[in-house]
Amino acid sequence: MKAFRYARPNDVASALPLLSATQRPKGGGFDLLDLAKRGVASPDMLVDLSGLKGQQPPMDGIDGAGDHGETVIGARVTLARIEASAEVAARCPALADAAREAATPQVRNAATLAGNLLQRPRCAYFRDPFFTDCLKRGGSACAAQDGVHDEMAVFGNAKCCAVHPSNLATALAALRAEVRIVTGIDAKGAPKWRTAACDEGFFVRPEQDATRECAVGPGELVWDVIVPAARASAYVEVNHKQSYDWAQAACCAVLDVFEGKIRGARIVLGGVAPVPWRAEGAEKAIAGTSGAAGALDAAAEAAAQGATPLRDNAHKVRLAKVVVRRAIEAALARAGR
Repeated sequence: MKAFRYARPNDVASALPLLSATQRPKGGGFDLLDLAKRGVASPDMLVDLSGLKGQQPPMDGIDGAGDHGETVIGARVTLARIEASAEVAARCPALADAAREAATPQVRNAATLAGNLLQRPRCAYFRDPFFTDCLKRGGSACAAQDGVHDEMAVFGNAKCCAVHPSNLATALAALRAEVRIVTGIDAKGAPKWRTAACDEGFFVRPEQDATRECAVGPGELVWDVIVPAARASAYVEVNHKQSYDWAQAACCAVLDVFEGKIRGARIVLGGVAPVPWRAEGAEKAIAGTSGAAGALDAAAEAAAQGATPLRDNAHKVRLAKVVVRRAIEAALARAGR
């Protein structure tokens, strides 16, 4: 591992000037340190965010007192706290589901919301320093296209077939959450903000820029996420094994249910595309129905529309259908159908 310097600023004004392409923020640090040990990332400095104090809203808080029922979750909140939060479970249970499915209890106790969103793909070619021509590292080719790709993307995979690894990203995209990002400090010393919607704007597709997955630039800092309330929501994933495994396919379903009918739906797939992948066909198929078996079948089939599986990963299309059906059923159960 390349030697690096370490800084632990105590306020945002001190932290932002330290952030650049070669000076990286560290929350839990799991993914960043793994990339550094592999030689894929070579930061000159790690900027430890655990010392930031006194800023409102707090970077490590969960606030369920939003004006419109939304929950504000700080970037440094751990996955274990999201999983255990009564406010999150009551207002947006799909997010609690997604946090619960991530990694192991030990990892969830230290891994953060922002770290989960900003983690890099688990593609073996990207993480192998010997594959220097990888698109994600500024190269010209996606080695996985004709290589080992059984766990790679089946949607949006024409340029790069690495899948987005974040559990929370799938849920937050379906919930129409917004990420608030600190971009600088004004003349009075207060942070300047911009927001990016998780369903569009925050996640970057390979055809836009293959070298990054999220629209957070050097000198910017994810501060918190604003999550609208959605009681009739659920997140489901399937894996090779039950513990500490990345999703082969995942789905978050958010339903608008009134008098036994689904008036509208937001259905987003995870683990099958380079970004959280909205299944608009499934949304249309389930809307206006009561969620009976035939409608669930139709939604599952519609979710597979537009899939472009590679030589060895067609099984992920079938898994996508499975998780869509399961997520809708779970969301309907929460709606009290």
